[in-house]
Amino acid sequence: MTRFLPLAEELAKEQPELFAMLLDDVYVEHVQHAPAGPEPEGGPSENGAA
Repeated sequence: MTRFLPLAEELAKEQPELFAMLLDDVYVEHVQHAPAGPEPEGGPSENGAA
């Protein structure tokens, strides 16, 4: 991680829009691959699902 600190600091200072765009890309990628939340107690049948 520390190898990217100088680059991150420079981007944050000189090109904040690019830095924000890169962070957003990482966030979206992370959310898309996040594990599903825990299944509700009792399983799907309690929620009206078949």
